[in-house]
Amino acid sequence: MKISMFHLMPYRDLPEDFTERYPSVWVDIPSKLFDPAKAHVMYNEALDELEYGAAMGYDGICVNEHHSNAYGMMPSPTLMAGALARRTKDVAIIVLGTSVALYNPPVRVAEEYAMLDCISGGRVVAGFPVGSSQDSNFAYSVNPAILRDQYYEAADLIVRAWTDPDVFSWDGKFSQLRYVNIWPRPIQKPHPPIWVPGGRSVETWDWTLDKGYLYAYLSYNGYKLGKRVIDNFWKKAEEKNVEPNPYHAGFLQLVVVGESQSEIEEKYGPHVEYFVNKLNFHVRPGFTEAPGYRSINSLKAGLMGVTRGPDNKDAGSSWKDIANRAVVVAGTPSQVTEQLEDLIKSMRIGHLMVLNQIGSMPHDLAMENIRLTATKVVPKLRHIWQGRMGRQVVAPAAAEPAPAGGGEVGKPGCRFRPTLCFAFLLYFGVLPGPEDGAAWRRAFVLQFSYMVCAPPGLLCGWKGQIMPYICSIIVPFRDILRESIEAGLGGHAQPRYRHQLTNRRACMAMTWASQLRGPYIRDGARTTVLAGC
Repeated sequence: MKISMFHLMPYRDLPEDFTERYPSVWVDIPSKLFDPAKAHVMYNEALDELEYGAAMGYDGICVNEHHSNAYGMMPSPTLMAGALARRTKDVAIIVLGTSVALYNPPVRVAEEYAMLDCISGGRVVAGFPVGSSQDSNFAYSVNPAILRDQYYEAADLIVRAWTDPDVFSWDGKFSQLRYVNIWPRPIQKPHPPIWVPGGRSVETWDWTLDKGYLYAYLSYNGYKLGKRVIDNFWKKAEEKNVEPNPYHAGFLQLVVVGESQSEIEEKYGPHVEYFVNKLNFHVRPGFTEAPGYRSINSLKAGLMGVTRGPDNKDAGSSWKDIANRAVVVAGTPSQVTEQLEDLIKSMRIGHLMVLNQIGSMPHDLAMENIRLTATKVVPKLRHIWQGRMGRQVVAPAAAEPAPAGGGEVGKPGCRFRPTLCFAFLLYFGVLPGPEDGAAWRRAFVLQFSYMVCAPPGLLCGWKGQIMPYICSIIVPFRDILRESIEAGLGGHAQPRYRHQLTNRRACMAMTWASQLRGPYIRDGARTTVLAGC
């Protein structure tokens, strides 16, 4: 059994009347409530708590990503992970961000995870969250209708960037990169283990099972409600004939440990109530799910009781209500051990993430809770699933190497289509030009010269390797090509044609024409023509 310490890094000093005066802790929370001097203390205390958890014997320490909120103040989890990588050893650095669909190009995520893996000596677990609607759709304004497709493509690009030893090009729906060649490379081979933090989207179950990644259900509603989601995850695994290995799944649980029930309520009660009432449930309903964020299948699953998420009507809960719903597992060491063992076995999870610092809990109390949990509870749970392979410390099986030269024609990595597209746009006059079409004909012919003389990696298979040498024969034509395209584009891009350039392939082709080895299109003309892209 693998047990890790999770940290949200919440803002601990919201005003007493916050829920009455402000409608939401997320997206539109007033920045005047943020005190940088207090945040300085909070950030450093959070790092101290994570380092202490590592020293106390947790298998991993977890950071995560959220934006525009007081609920979890880690907009850049890799910054936190970088600090932890230098000051810890023999513990996994589990980054349950970064939200890969939010970054353009996604190879930035591949580079940062690779850096962390090198700094830490191969201890990084790479989280690939889709991202909450509050973060992705509202704070970062990503279109909810395309978010998941953008996420899938970004994840595939990152994995290929880690595993393909050669320079390649990527021609995706959302990302187009001429050269992908990340430095540094991760220590773990073929790549760091991948965890997918999830909520109530059934598509995430399918995808993680198909890819062999770990599904980490980050529920802040407790295991009594969370079990329903995990049970249906295992049903989906059975439908797909996937072995029900406990290390395919992880779960997050709030935990507090004390010497007696009365002491626990007195010490921890106000801070847990702060978390539930001011942070977890106090979100404007319109922010929780943008239209299009949740798929039809996931909406059906919710209506049929397959999944269930947070409900704002639960705001205002008392400590007793919270404990009865098992939002928090609270008790003496023996009581907590018994509850967590039941949670682990009933859910069949191989990874448990424990939230020890909760809400407004001060640093000293958080450190005490970490110590009690790590020394008096965690050792008594390690025997569970003994002998099973842990997905946290074992990287996925090696993938087949990608073909040299950037992939097959029509697949991500091949530059044949946009170049061909541009050539035909020139030839058939879709792009505006002078009345005399001779310049366009010449540009068309010479564009094909470029197509067969692209630098290595821009074409596919053997052509991408040997055709660059033919360039030495055609180099005298580059001035003609420059003059032809400038004659055709310079000052002749009429506004009425710009709508024709909004097609992604046309825009890509134009952009690539502007990035040839010489100044084929002068800056003014390129700026004018690409205005609609």
